[in-house]
Amino acid sequence: AAMYYDTTMFEMNIDLPDMVTIGSQDQIDKVPPFLRYMRCGDVLEKDEPGCGAHKYTEVPKGCEPPGRVSWHPGWKAHALQGNVMALFMIDLLIETLTELEAA
Repeated sequence: AAMYYDTTMFEMNIDLPDMVTIGSQDQIDKVPPFLRYMRCGDVLEKDEPGCGAHKYTEVPKGCEPPGRVSWHPGWKAHALQGNVMALFMIDLLIETLTELEAA
């Protein structure tokens, strides 16, 4: 699943900010939360500076899912996939409403 996820996100040409090349911590802090520490070099949610350490940082204490392992995507991966699906659905809705209005 993780290999599929890494390949799919890069094949979709999503221009994720690279934490390795972005510069200082001040610059990293300016990146939106869903994208911050998502990409470090050529990998997603792994390696330094901090992508692996921030993979599961938004899980509230006491709510850690059982069976969490390194190959499962973190919360940012799920948020990104959800946003991509939502944008696709909204685009379809707008197109449908435009066609209905023209009919």
